[in-house]
Parts: sequence; structure tokens; C-alpha cells
Amino acid sequence: MKTVRTIVFIILFPLLLFSSSIVFRTMDSTFVVNSYNDGDNIYIGVKDFTRLLNGKLLYDVDRDEYIVKKENLHMKILPESPYYLLNGKIEKIRGDFLRDIDGCLIPVTPNLNRISSIMSKRLVYNKSRNSIDVYNNLYDIMDFDVRKNNDRTVVMFTLSRPVKYKYKKSKNSIKIYFYTKLLNKRPFNKTFRKSLITKVSIYNWKYGKYVVLNVKKGVFIDDVNYSKEAGSLQFVLGGSSSKKYGPMGKGKFTIIIDPGHGGKDSGAIGPNGIMEKTITLRIAKKLQKYLSKDKNFKIYLTRHDDRFVSLKERTKFALKKKANLFVSIHCNASVNRKSKYARGFETYFLSLARTGWERAVAARENASILYESEKEKNNYNTVDYILSDMAQNQSLIESSKLAEAIQNKMAKETNLKDRGVHQAGFYVLRFNYMPAVLVETAFISNSKEEKLLNESWFEDKIAKAIGEGIIDFVKNYEFKIYGRK
Repeated sequence: MKTVRTIVFIILFPLLLFSSSIVFRTMDSTFVVNSYNDGDNIYIGVKDFTRLLNGKLLYDVDRDEYIVKKENLHMKILPESPYYLLNGKIEKIRGDFLRDIDGCLIPVTPNLNRISSIMSKRLVYNKSRNSIDVYNNLYDIMDFDVRKNNDRTVVMFTLSRPVKYKYKKSKNSIKIYFYTKLLNKRPFNKTFRKSLITKVSIYNWKYGKYVVLNVKKGVFIDDVNYSKEAGSLQFVLGGSSSKKYGPMGKGKFTIIIDPGHGGKDSGAIGPNGIMEKTITLRIAKKLQKYLSKDKNFKIYLTRHDDRFVSLKERTKFALKKKANLFVSIHCNASVNRKSKYARGFETYFLSLARTGWERAVAARENASILYESEKEKNNYNTVDYILSDMAQNQSLIESSKLAEAIQNKMAKETNLKDRGVHQAGFYVLRFNYMPAVLVETAFISNSKEEKLLNESWFEDKIAKAIGEGIIDFVKNYEFKIYGRK
């Protein structure tokens, strides 16, 4: 009789929970899962938990165990207990795994840190939105680096999400207070030779962690640059011997305009046969004409006619000309030409693609490599190599600011849908060690926008928008950092 009561209680216990749903937001997607609430904790089913892990779920009937497998992860869940085995080691959660008709329920909210560790991702519960945000890194502050940039020292924090901060400069130190405890300490164990920094320390404060930069005598903060899009916080430090002019120096400001595709690489083709390579070249020439009004600018095009130029040749050309800016012009495209979402303009700067759409755009524009010779192809390694060591590109924040400036002007001039600033891994941007962006002007796969792209007056508007964005960036950003006048 006692056994029967126990079975009845196990079946009825989940019914004492309030049935609801909760939203999971990842970098790639948003999806809703069924959830249960006992007033204090939120539970989700083991199937949805396995889905979050991108794993495989098994059930051992004889042992009454749920088994979750993924690559190097092997997890056994024991229903009606707080215990589970993780790669053979017994672990304990807060609360119990509850039995459910469809499997078992996992208490999520009291175990966010533990589940984050299992997933090698970080889960943050947002009560007001009834959502759990899933970040691709366990830390808010993922990386730290110090670079010497001529007579300046650039201190860079790489962030996995927007982080609130404040800083205070004293005579021989700079204290940077972060409103988070999730700081990866490993990158801070470095020596900083030939820089303006003598020592770096990490301490706790009531709202999180703070970093102390001990600096040499006479060091000042030249600029602070924070970019949510780039996931980066930079401090540009100057010393007593710092010159007024930074790496740009006086003289001409060199801009490379890169008309996408060309020759045997037509790029995307619109429903009425208009080729991307034709549109990008016309806009590039109009942009060159627009910018040439300013005598301080020196403008070069990577191609002047309908010829094929490899991705490597484009970036090599920019480096040879010692360019200060690189702007690549393209037209967007979608496989589904009738999609109501396939419209508008967007601007990209180089970084790891975060969403499926960003990866798709990068893959399409990078497809130009298919037209290159075998010898040229062999000069590229895998995409992982192309996107590796992103922190080496000190122009990341500048690129994101340039992208924002162009996007804002495009919104003002074109009256098209503003799809925002994005980040993705484009070959043509990867090897350019200067502020570099790629502008997707409009959807050539959309018949209405294809028609606009083929109109001279509309191409003038695009050229003007990009040009004004560049001018604003140079005036408000580069001049501010490097003191150029």
C-alpha cells in the first residue's frame, strides 16, 4: 500500500507545479519551451535541456536513468533525487530532478551557474522578461591585452556582452570598475614590455571586479572607446614623450573603395538580370567623385572596370597604398526573392559572425574565392584561421564606429529598411589592418530594390550616404583620437 501511495504522489507532484513557458535567447535564435513553476524555481523538461545542449537523449529503462550525450560530455540524470553523474563523477544540484509523464524536470533557475558550467555557456535569468539569455562564453570579460601602437599604449578588454563600467585615474594608476564578477583572470597573467603599463592587478568590489593598471610617470588617458557591437572596451594611453600625431600622421587621408565582385564573378543577379558587379562599380565611381571634393582625401578603387580581382589582391592593394580606411561595396541577396524580410541595407565590420544571417551573408560574399586560381586558393586556410586571433586587429572598434556612421547616413538618405550594423567574417576585411567595413546597399534579389539600384539618382544617394558617413567618421573619430586637424 505504501508503494502505491508513493507512485501516486510521484505522478501527481508535477501537477502541483504551475504550467507556463519561458523564452530562451541565444546569439543565433529565440525559442520558447514549456516550463513549470513551484513559486520559487522554474523547471524545464529533460528533452528541452538536451536541445539546449545540442545533445542526444537516451533513457535506460533497467536503471531508470536519463542519459544526455554530447561530444566529450556524458551526463546521467537520476529522477526523484538531486544527483547526477557528469563524465563518471557524482554531482549534486539544488532541488531535485522531478519525474514527469514525458520524462523528468530539471530545476533551472537555482542551478544556472552549474548548468552554465555543463554547457560551457552562460545562462542569465531575466525575471522581468521571463527569459533566459544564453551567452557563448562563461565570462563577461573574456580577454585582456596590451598593445604598443607607435607612442601610444592600447589596453583592450574583450567582452561577451555589454558590461557597465566606470574608471578613475590617479597619479600612477588607472582603476577600471566592472559591474560584473565574471572576469577571466587567465589573460591578465602577462608581461607588458615596452608599454606604458608596469603592473596589472584584479580586485573585488561590492558590484563585481575592478582592474588596476599601474602606469609609468606622466601617463594620461588619451581616449576611451567602448563598442557594444565590437564587444570591446579600449583605453588609449599616452605618455610624456607621446607626439601630437598618432599613426595616421599629417598629409593625405587615403581611402580604398572596393567595388564587390567583377569579371567572371558577377555576384548576385536580380530577378530582371541586373548584376551586382555592375551596380557596385557604378556606386564606387560615384563615391570616389563625391569624396574627391575634399582635397585632404586620396581615393583609390580596387578595380575601375569589369575585371576579376582576387580577395587577396584587394587587401594587398590597400596595404600597399597604406590606406587609412577600406570600404567594400556590395548588394544584398536572398534565396527567397519573395520574402518580405529580404529588403533594406546593412553595414558589416569584421568580427565573428553571431547569427545565422550574418554567417550566410559572409559565406555568400566569401564565395568569390571559388573564382580564384588553385594557387590563390591555397593562400587561404580554413574559416577558423581567417577568424582566429581577432584581438590582433586593433581597428575593430574603429571599424564598428565607421559602420555606424555609414549606416546612420544610409538611413537618412535612402528611405529603405534599416537592418542595422552587423559583424561577420569577410575575407576582404580580415587582412586589412585599418578601419574596414562592407556595405550591403540594398537587396538586388528584391525586384523593387533591384529597380532602385539600377537608377542613377538612387546610386547617387547611396554614394552620398556612404561618403557623408566616411566624412563624419574621419572628423569625429579619427581626428579625436590622433589629433589630426
